[in-house]
Amino acid sequence: MVMVKCGLVYYLEVAMLRPLLCALFLLLALPVSAVTFTLSEKHVNEMVKVTFPQTQYYNDIKLTFTDPVVTLGSEDDDVAVKVRIRAERADQTLEAEGEMQGLLKYRPARKELQIEKPMLVDFRVLENSLSDSRELLEAINQMQGRQFPMILLLDFTELNLPLFGNQMPRRIEIRNKHLVIEL
Repeated sequence: MVMVKCGLVYYLEVAMLRPLLCALFLLLALPVSAVTFTLSEKHVNEMVKVTFPQTQYYNDIKLTFTDPVVTLGSEDDDVAVKVRIRAERADQTLEAEGEMQGLLKYRPARKELQIEKPMLVDFRVLENSLSDSRELLEAINQMQGRQFPMILLLDFTELNLPLFGNQMPRRIEIRNKHLVIEL
C-alpha cells in the first residue's frame, strides 16, 4: 500500500511538473530578443553627472568642466551639451558657460557613450579674475566652430546595471529626443 501511495504521489508530481517543464523548454528554445528601453533627457542628464567633473589642461591653465546639461536632437544622433567651465591659473579663475554640439556615438569595445566631433557653438564668460586672460579668451574664440576631441558622456564600466544582469548595451541611438538603449 505504501508503494502505491508513493507511486501515486510520484505520478502526481510528474504530472504537475510536466507543463512547467514544457514551458521552460519552450522558452529556452525560442530565440532571445533584445531588451530595449528608452530614457528621457532628464534621465540621461542624471546618468551623465557620473562622469563629471572632467579636467583638461591648456598650456598652464587647468580647465574643469562641470554641471553638464545634455540636449538630445530629434534625428541623426545630434546631441548638444552645455557645461560650466572653470579655468584656473595660480589663485586666479575664470568662470564660463559653453555649449558643444556633435554626434552621439556608442563605442561597444570601450563601453563608452561619447560625443564625436564636438564643436564649440557658444561661450560666455561669467566671472573673470585672471590677470591676463586675453590669450585664453582669444584661443577660445578661435576654437568656436572647430572640432574638439571627443567628449565622454558615459562610461558603462562605471555604472552598475544589476536589473539587466550588468549587460553592456549592444546599441544606443537617439529617437524622438529620447535615448534608446538596446541590451
